[in-house]
Amino acid sequence: MSIVDNKEQEQEIVNIDLSPIRKKKFSIDGDVNRLIELNTTDIGLVTRLNEFYPKLQELENQYGTLEVRFDEEGDIENDSFSAIAEAIKDIDTKMRQYLDEIFDADVSEKFAPSGTMFDPINGAYRFEYIIDTLAKLYEKEIAENIQKRKDTIGRHTAKYTKSRKKK
Repeated sequence: MSIVDNKEQEQEIVNIDLSPIRKKKFSIDGDVNRLIELNTTDIGLVTRLNEFYPKLQELENQYGTLEVRFDEEGDIENDSFSAIAEAIKDIDTKMRQYLDEIFDADVSEKFAPSGTMFDPINGAYRFEYIIDTLAKLYEKEIAENIQKRKDTIGRHTAKYTKSRKKK
């Protein structure tokens, strides 16, 4: 009796294929140990960028105001150096949290397993380079999908617009 029950249950299970809406996997620099999953069609990215980018800019301003103090002999004051080191650590931690929120993924860990978000990369800070690089992926994917949608709508409406033009 239990074998029959199991077969009946198996017949009732219907698989739903949601693979097209899964996040896409990307490797960083071809390293399969550094994979990141992103939903590059996520329009919510705009909302999150709007919310978190000003916070990133504020942290950038805080970073820019950090100053090393020197003693009378021209040496760096120990407490100044310690305070700056702690501030950089705190700012970097917050920036990583914001980047992860923006992209709804662990981008900071994958894109910057070492260093800080203020490391200079090609004339920009690391966090800016990450945002620019990933934003291009989203921009391309969203544009392609919008075009596909327009094409689909065009195919469906073409039969109606042709019949009106003939009249």
